[in-house]
Formats: sequence, C-alpha cells, structure tokens
Amino acid sequence: MSDVRSIFRSIGLSHWRIVNERIKPGGQAAVLMVANDVGEDGVFRCLIDPNTVAIERFHRELQLLTDPRFRHPNIVELLDYTSSPSQHWYISRFGHSFVAYWKSIRDANDEPEHLVREAVEIVAKLADGLGPLHREGVIHRDIKPRNIVMRTDISSEPVLIDSELLM
Repeated sequence: MSDVRSIFRSIGLSHWRIVNERIKPGGQAAVLMVANDVGEDGVFRCLIDPNTVAIERFHRELQLLTDPRFRHPNIVELLDYTSSPSQHWYISRFGHSFVAYWKSIRDANDEPEHLVREAVEIVAKLADGLGPLHREGVIHRDIKPRNIVMRTDISSEPVLIDSELLM
C-alpha cells in the first residue's frame, strides 16, 4: 500500500486526505479511502505497474464516466480525476459494501417474496443506469455483487462500480 500512498501524495491533491487504507484492491488498481475539505468520502483508485492494455482500458473508462450523457445515480460518480494521459487515477464517491447490505436484508427478513421484490428493485435500478451506456454500445464486463456498492450520501441506492467498460 505504500506505493498507492506515494502516488496519491505525488499528485498534490491538497483538498483530499487519506482516511483509511483498508479497502481491497481490485484488478490492476490500488485503492485508498479519502475525504475532501467539504466532507465527501471517496475512493482513490490508481493503476499500479500499468501495461498498455490496462492504461487504454482505464482511460476509456475515465472518458465514459466523465461524459455527462452517462451520469446516473446508479453508476459510479467521479469526484475528481486526472486530465493527463500520463496519469492513471480517479476518485469516486464512497459506498458501503453491497454484500454486507444484502446480508443485512436477508437477516432482517427471510420472506422469499420480500427478498425477490428487493432484488428486482436493485436489478431494475442498475439496469436503468446501464441503459444509456448500452444504447451507445458500451457494456460492463464484470457485473457481480462485489462491484456494487450502496450509496451513503442521500439514499441507499445501489451503484455499479469498478467498470470493466468495453466499447
């Protein structure tokens, strides 16, 4: 984790600070929990030892996630990001584990009808967020519970993260 801390510090994001390092890395990226001066919690994600394919994929994802046409409450929101093709980082809004959320739903109510309604509602919201991307020929190649978080800001909405976006 010291590498990701060094990368974070070298960027000079003075309005962001490291809060916690205990976020599991994903794929070829390393992550840190960060917070900014206005109280927003975020996840700093950067490529570690990137190869050409990873760099291209990362910047394609960044381009899509910063496109206003694809902003949606159920798709990861970027709070800050690089504008340099030689840097490979962004900060997305922090969310709580979907896996933990779903376990709490199951533990609180074991009625199959309730669980099915809740699951259908979650899938419908995620599909609504994916709609604009799909209309433009963009697909997410890695939809799974670990790539969903629950918003913590204004609602408990499911949000698709860790985009393996492919055009």
